[in-house]
Amino acid sequence: MSDIWSLAVLMGRSIKKTLQTGCAERQNKDDELYTLFSSIMDNTISVQDIKDQLRLAPNPVQRFCSIGIIEFEGRMPGAIPYGHIMRNLSEVFPNTNMLVYDGCIIILITFDERRMRVSFNDTKMREILELHNGCFGISNATRNRAMFRTLFILAKTTIRLAKVLRTNQQERIFFYEDYSMYHIIDLCARSFQEIHHHDDLIYLIHPSIVEISRYDLKHNDNLLDVLYYYLLYDRNLVKTANKLYMHRNTVVNKVNKLTRIVDSDLKNGELQQRLMFSCQFMRYIRLYLEKVVLLD
Repeated sequence: MSDIWSLAVLMGRSIKKTLQTGCAERQNKDDELYTLFSSIMDNTISVQDIKDQLRLAPNPVQRFCSIGIIEFEGRMPGAIPYGHIMRNLSEVFPNTNMLVYDGCIIILITFDERRMRVSFNDTKMREILELHNGCFGISNATRNRAMFRTLFILAKTTIRLAKVLRTNQQERIFFYEDYSMYHIIDLCARSFQEIHHHDDLIYLIHPSIVEISRYDLKHNDNLLDVLYYYLLYDRNLVKTANKLYMHRNTVVNKVNKLTRIVDSDLKNGELQQRLMFSCQFMRYIRLYLEKVVLLD
């Protein structure tokens, strides 16, 4: 009996080690899928070869494809049970190809017709992510197999931006489209710094937004948030008040103050677009770059 017990203990340890030793990409169920994805990321494979090799993938790859990435926070790759997690993920994404790449789980989410948003069991997905301290970024979809590398980068970028800019710190599922404007701002900011050799990005922002930001800092107010949601909700006072948990009359007073600062008609469509973009740009500067705007 002692020998059987010892054998059971050793077997248990072996199973645990197999589940937790997932950082090496050789643990992938299908080495050919990992090799294919590595070639895509290295730009060392033709589009036709991508199509040919995808036909050999463990699960069918349909016409459109999004790439989902799960990143794990606060854990060494060797302590992440990739195999166990992917088995649970198969309940969320059945008959879907997955692999481990660069410490992340990559999910090739495919479908026959274009979808504006990938749908899945988000409740089950959140349970998995919370259990393993993971974040899930999802790209938009494409039919172009040559764009898989771009989709991977977009999904990674979504996670990078969302972890800082998300309004709900408990949220772990991030769609690229929800952060696409911030990605554009991020690209713009990087280009601006490269060209001008400084990071005074407020020169790209509408002057009124800078003035409102200064007012908020000085008076500990939230006019910038009021303006953003007021424009976002098509100048609907009730929706703005509900979003910010404020009384409607309070929003009215703040909008009147904003109108005086902006010194323009907030009904103007072009101005609305410029102010909305500038509000998002200011949020990027404050939260993502962690900069305080104090320019004279």
